[in-house]
Amino acid sequence: MKHQCKAMDKILSRLDLTVTRDRFSKWLEHDSFTAVLERAGIDTSIRTQLFDILDADSGGLLNVDELISGLMSVRGHVTKGDIIAMSLKVRYISQLVETLSNTSLPTESRRRRASSSQ
Repeated sequence: MKHQCKAMDKILSRLDLTVTRDRFSKWLEHDSFTAVLERAGIDTSIRTQLFDILDADSGGLLNVDELISGLMSVRGHVTKGDIIAMSLKVRYISQLVETLSNTSLPTESRRRRASSSQ
């Protein structure tokens, strides 16, 4: 089974497949597709939001990696651990963005900000 999964991953990674919002919406209109999602533990009641959730880079297209990893991520019920993990990631990213914005300011702008805050 593990060998089959690796083989499938290899095949899918070679595909230059992208899925548009329109194509994904058409897939969601098919009962057989939503039945597969439901059997996999994916909540189909959020159909209208599912494409945006899966579109990690907000590019308007889903590549194979986004589609597979996104669908795997939305499986099952949300737990307290999921919420805490997401909160920690958001906090880390916020700190990272703040650090980057402070270091990317020109030296003169940083001096003006420092003197105006005193």
